[in-house]
Amino acid sequence: MLRPASLVLPLGLSATGPAHADSSTYEGDFEPTSPAQVTEFCATHTGVSGDLRIGPGWGATDLSPLGCVAHIGGSLVLDRAPMLETTRGLTGLAPETVVARTVIKGNPSLTELGPGLPRTRDLVIAENTILQTVDALPRAVSGGRYVVTANPELQRFEGPEARSGTRLAGVSFAGNPRLQAVTGFRGVDEVEGLSLTGNDALTTLEGPRIRRAGAVTVADAPVEDLPLLDRLQVAQSLTLHGLPRLPAVPELYELSRIGRLYIDGCRALGSVDGLAANRSQRPVLDAAVLRGNRVLPSDHAEQILAMLARGTDPGKVVVIANGPRAGDLDPGVPGGRR
Repeated sequence: MLRPASLVLPLGLSATGPAHADSSTYEGDFEPTSPAQVTEFCATHTGVSGDLRIGPGWGATDLSPLGCVAHIGGSLVLDRAPMLETTRGLTGLAPETVVARTVIKGNPSLTELGPGLPRTRDLVIAENTILQTVDALPRAVSGGRYVVTANPELQRFEGPEARSGTRLAGVSFAGNPRLQAVTGFRGVDEVEGLSLTGNDALTTLEGPRIRRAGAVTVADAPVEDLPLLDRLQVAQSLTLHGLPRLPAVPELYELSRIGRLYIDGCRALGSVDGLAANRSQRPVLDAAVLRGNRVLPSDHAEQILAMLARGTDPGKVVVIANGPRAGDLDPGVPGGRR
């Protein structure tokens, strides 16, 4: 008889509540460890009430042996499956199936990620040794989160489409040393937390093009432009740190408020005039710190930020250890000098 798999979940996952299962639903989490166990499962079940887990005991290159699965009540976890090359194969799932979480971690043979996955609230992609591209992801779920970290060969990530106006809880890319491009996420309008840090080869950052955000951080990447900020209206904070090739803050025409602006260690940064391009022509900054941007003209940057800061407290704008003072701002020439 097929015995239910353990309900002890690694990776910080927790079991979901009881499912309203019918006789064909396997109760609990299911992690097959042999082809015979998969065959027995598919002879009597069409879904699981808990997590579907593919782990070290999985011997197939795809997920087609579990094509019988039409329902997953919890999460989908692909964790350290040695032979898994692609996420294709779960053909029994309805197109609009949504799982609580999808974790794809430590799969040494995985080369194709995206096709065949169900829609998911949260997606974690981590430590997949040879994975180079992520695309064809299912449509994003409102309130979801995307975490992509420590994939040593990942070069391109195309975010999922979403219904217009979708809000995500978080998007995070960290420590993917060969990641060159993050694109997609069309329809995502708001992100509570957007963080891209330690992606040493990142040059193309086109998505998500958000209007509203909580904390936004772009750090330690050779990007020369930030088109993901083109439509930005409101952010609780915006941090640009260690961007050695960024020549200027982009022109933020729709900007109405940044709670705290922090720009540090952007050694090619020569202008922050893009902050003053907002159509409202009124103060948009609650506070700002510019530090260690060695070619940024200190006096000009200070005058621009002081003009854009709300209130009269001079302590709200801190400009230190930037480029040499370049003369007073000529009010008749944007960005000009006397």
